[in-house]
Amino acid sequence: MGWRGLRFGVFVPYPESQSANPRLTPVPSTTYSSFFTVLDGMTGEGRSIVFAIVQCMGFQYRVVPDERVKIPATDLEPGSTLVLDQVLLIRDGESVKVGAPTVAGAKVEVEVVRHGRGKKILVGKYKKRKGYRKRNGHRQNFTEVVVRTIQS
Repeated sequence: MGWRGLRFGVFVPYPESQSANPRLTPVPSTTYSSFFTVLDGMTGEGRSIVFAIVQCMGFQYRVVPDERVKIPATDLEPGSTLVLDQVLLIRDGESVKVGAPTVAGAKVEVEVVRHGRGKKILVGKYKKRKGYRKRNGHRQNFTEVVVRTIQS
């Protein structure tokens, strides 16, 4: 039985079902079939996640079908499709394919949703004892795409 501490001058004990420190309560040991398996809230059955890691304009993204991703700005019109063929890793069901450096024949098709600008990032420069202070802002342009298909 734990203690809640001094409350109005009286020590109040915890009920038997609660612990004094929830961080120290033991977590029931469960076995997970896979790191990439999540529980379906409706049926309680496990389902595998299909995802790919793609490289686009020097950046790597983990993409899932029907997910929106912000990539660096492109000159494509909204509604047009873009094929990303630099797939570094792909997981489909229980099989995982790792490329060296890319997976042969794999591609991810995305559709351009919109163009926009990111949040403002403030950049400051400072030199001690010199009275030198500069502050600049920067907003990065991006293209928002939605992942349509992942083909291995």
